[in-house]
Amino acid sequence: MSAVPGSTEDELYCTPDDVAVFFDKYSGSNGDPVFSDGFGPDTNPTEGEVTMLIEEQTEYIEQYTGGAWRAKRIENELKNLDMTYYFNAGTPFQLMNRNVRDLDGDKGDKLEIFEGSIGQGSEGYTDWLQDPDETEGRNEGDYWLDNTTGKLYIYKAGYFFDRYKYLRVTYRYGKDKVPASIRNACAKLVAADLLRSQQYRVSTPGSEGSPEELQTAEAYQEQAMKRLDKYKEIKSIGVNT
Repeated sequence: MSAVPGSTEDELYCTPDDVAVFFDKYSGSNGDPVFSDGFGPDTNPTEGEVTMLIEEQTEYIEQYTGGAWRAKRIENELKNLDMTYYFNAGTPFQLMNRNVRDLDGDKGDKLEIFEGSIGQGSEGYTDWLQDPDETEGRNEGDYWLDNTTGKLYIYKAGYFFDRYKYLRVTYRYGKDKVPASIRNACAKLVAADLLRSQQYRVSTPGSEGSPEELQTAEAYQEQAMKRLDKYKEIKSIGVNT
């Protein structure tokens, strides 16, 4: 099983302008805030460099909280189909993530059932999302998904477990909207990085490297982590239900 970052069209958790706000207290040579016009190609750091830091902090936030507020992909999550079957529900499988997006083969998702030598795809797997005979639906389909909890139900598994041994799922998860508190935490983490950086040290003239900057960086870091702690998730590892 492997995790793949969100696709390029997915937004990051904050913008360079969000970061620039936290430097309003620092003045440049003309007396204006150092980034009063935001980051650009000629600022130090440049807008591109700040965006790279934002990408790093976005990934860190996802790792720390266990959640996502953009599309993330999990490839080849493996489940054992020899599990309890529930009438009118199917066999439940708890995926490793919640807020799972609708399974869509056109977007790279896969719902693969291992059928050995009769499997239609590679390695003996048949992808139900590409098989017109297999449909989604709680009452009339072959499988259905509880998006919020990340629980996937397979109808046929209970009756044909001697044939269908393993389930392999590639799916996307993540909420659609970035909360204001996550955006704030992201911007503060990036601002703290910049304040601590020797290369991009931002300061008032004549006070480069002052303790005030380091104290501000630590304060931003602490405030950001308090916000992130509210979003931490506890996940069960290596279980079907």
